[in-house]
Amino acid sequence: MSSAWHEKLLADARAGLGASRVLLGAAPDLVPANDFTVLRICGLQSERDLPFAALHRLLLPVLSADDLRQTLRGSPLQLRCAVHELLIGLSPVLVQADDAQWLDRETMDVLGFVARRVTGHRLAVLISGCPEWTGELPSALVGLVAELGSPVDAAQHAWHADRPDWARTLLSRAGADAGRTALLLGEIELRDGDPAVAVHELTTAAAQLDDPSPALLLAGEARRLCGDVRGYRAMARTLPPISDLPISDLMLAHFRGLTATFEGRHADAAQPLRDVVRLGMAATDVASAVWAAEAAFALGLGEKAFECASAAVSRARPTGREAALPWALVQLSLAAIVLDRHEVALEASREGLAASTAQRTTRTEHLSLLALSAALRDDRETAQSHLDNAATAIAKRGLGRPCAIASWAYACLDLADDRPADALARLDTMTAGVSGTQPAIRALATPQLVEAAVLVGQHDRAERALKVFDGWVRTGGNSAWLALSHRCHALLTDDLTHFETAIALHRKAGAAMELARTQLLYANRLRLRRRLLDARDQFRSALRVFQSIGAQRWTARAEAGLRAAGETVSAPNVSLAGLTPQQAAISRLVAVGETNKEIARRLVISHRTVDHHLRNIFTTLGVRSRVELARRVTSLEDEQA
Repeated sequence: MSSAWHEKLLADARAGLGASRVLLGAAPDLVPANDFTVLRICGLQSERDLPFAALHRLLLPVLSADDLRQTLRGSPLQLRCAVHELLIGLSPVLVQADDAQWLDRETMDVLGFVARRVTGHRLAVLISGCPEWTGELPSALVGLVAELGSPVDAAQHAWHADRPDWARTLLSRAGADAGRTALLLGEIELRDGDPAVAVHELTTAAAQLDDPSPALLLAGEARRLCGDVRGYRAMARTLPPISDLPISDLMLAHFRGLTATFEGRHADAAQPLRDVVRLGMAATDVASAVWAAEAAFALGLGEKAFECASAAVSRARPTGREAALPWALVQLSLAAIVLDRHEVALEASREGLAASTAQRTTRTEHLSLLALSAALRDDRETAQSHLDNAATAIAKRGLGRPCAIASWAYACLDLADDRPADALARLDTMTAGVSGTQPAIRALATPQLVEAAVLVGQHDRAERALKVFDGWVRTGGNSAWLALSHRCHALLTDDLTHFETAIALHRKAGAAMELARTQLLYANRLRLRRRLLDARDQFRSALRVFQSIGAQRWTARAEAGLRAAGETVSAPNVSLAGLTPQQAAISRLVAVGETNKEIARRLVISHRTVDHHLRNIFTTLGVRSRVELARRVTSLEDEQA
């Protein structure tokens, strides 16, 4: 700014960010001489409704009382001209107004008049405001912005300053530059509005811009967000001729790679997706790194996806593109979750929530990811809270991706509660209540679907899902996802080496929670084969992890498995004298109304074994029916309470 005297600057900053200090520091750079006059005012809420109160304080240092009264008289035009002439007479002069949201309207009108007439004079005007209390850009500033520069540029700054409503107001007055206007409106709708509206605005922008690539990439994301895979594939078939810019190459490769992935053509998808990763990481902008992270996901390269998402977050922080940060953090959180790095995911989505107060759609994505992370760690209360907070926006805006993630989270809670039928139903209808499908989230949830399907005897259903999962995972060779593939195969076959391979891969990937889940499943299989010593080792290892993270339901199941394998564990809540640990567990399940078939599945024993134990239980306790047994257990619980 120091290269020119006749300048005007309009700044916006949220409360507490040090805008006043920045303005004070900007003054010497704005005005190169040391002999300039600085007239500075700060808006006062108590004087906001007093006409010309702020202007009175601004001019007090340079006018006598009589001169001040004379200046403030006359018609509106005469007053504005008088102030303008006065300031020119004082030149070189800097007029600096801070907290403009508390300036009276009359003063703002005068400052706007002066700011439009600084050209050719040694006069600078610096205005900053923070209209958090009114939520709308003052009309005087809207007009000033429109005259000082491109409304689209101003709207872009407002958007990146976390002010979508300001940006929409400015864009409504943009007039010309329809392509850039539609592009920004589409991005705002994608993050803070309706994805369907975003698709319309972004495809409109693509038809009007010289390089449609950024608009097409965002339009593709909007279609995927709401689950319109068919529409996405149609876009891929009708892409316009590309320019020679790297972003155009990235756009074309991104569409080709994801379309092939959605169609199960992983070999055809590999090279385009690798090109996206290469081009995205070679660029320096936030969006390119996000597209690279998505491509790495589609390649099955979990670590690479994490790296690209981390780069996107790093690029967003120092660039002033605050609006892009929550979006980048969505990618980082998801990558961390599927790699079993829940602390990283929690930090990313908590930051994402804090940064997306004006991006309701992005905020909903972070809520669903926080719910999923909590559900995978068996934290039902936290998961349910986040799911409740996300539900309204998911339904209102038809957000397919958060809806699918929420269904995945609910399925994880169902499995922890040993309700596999409920889990399978949720995973079969992941986007119930909204339209479309989410193939990427469905693929990521395959381990939970296979486990649920096996537990309810739907092996064919599990095998179909696993075939799709394997086609994707084996392309990338990621240890964490290969471990889950081997666990799924172990559940569907009698080959225990799949469990052993899965455990080794979990350890290589550092996936503690999934390792414990695999060890629990392996331990139950070993116990059924009467390899009790080996089973107890696996139960103990799983139990240590579950206890360390506070996964109460999984802890209880590991303890029950240890007792069934013949090891003494901390005493259960109810003592049934004379019964073995497994008989006591069966008695409690009878008391809550479970059938023999349900008990057999829960305890991983045969139906015949349950019958045998029940006969012995009746004899030992002197009861004659399941009803009497339930009463006995209930009475013991009441006594302990």
